[in-house]
Amino acid sequence: MKTRIIQTRYWNDNFISESNYLTRYLYLYLLTSQYINICGIFQLPINKILFETGITRKQFTVAQKELDIAKKVLFLDGWVYVSNARKNNKYENSPLNVTCCENELSKVPKVVMDGINIYLNSSIDSTMYSTHKSKIIINNNNNNIETINKYNTLDSANNEELINKLAKHYNVNTLDIRKTYDLMYLWCKSKGKTYKDYRAGLMNWTARRIEEGKIKCL
Repeated sequence: MKTRIIQTRYWNDNFISESNYLTRYLYLYLLTSQYINICGIFQLPINKILFETGITRKQFTVAQKELDIAKKVLFLDGWVYVSNARKNNKYENSPLNVTCCENELSKVPKVVMDGINIYLNSSIDSTMYSTHKSKIIINNNNNNIETINKYNTLDSANNEELINKLAKHYNVNTLDIRKTYDLMYLWCKSKGKTYKDYRAGLMNWTARRIEEGKIKCL
């Protein structure tokens, strides 16, 4: 039986207090439904939402739009992403739950994950995700990996080159670096965390997952 933690301050949240009752209801339903999982990305057809909540298609559209504008929930091709699903549930404190989260993320289609990345990046705060002027060189068999400004951001499109470089640097599959990147990305967004150097952050996550045996070297 699944358990979800909903803080009592839910009703004091500015977004909730300023939203209409349909938005509050739909958001609370998504946070507590039997379909939500640890990573906050799950399959749930809109028709099922309408059936279980009893709201009409028109009412859903109104609430969905408000949740989308506030960057609380994304509905995409039968999938749902709840951005704050992990905020009040400290699943990462347990290694078993981290593994479970990784397994759930691995089942999310790439097109959905890409859509989520675009969705999140469209709300990036310029002060929170500003680039920093830094230059760090890592030597490995005379191959250098240089940090340039475009790497120091959570924008996945700009980090494809970095992902490929790190895969070569650690001699691992590119998909493993991509998965690690997605985990770091969602963790940062759900926790409101920032890195002064996201390249270094990704390297740290990768090295730790290799050490834990979650990534196998080629």
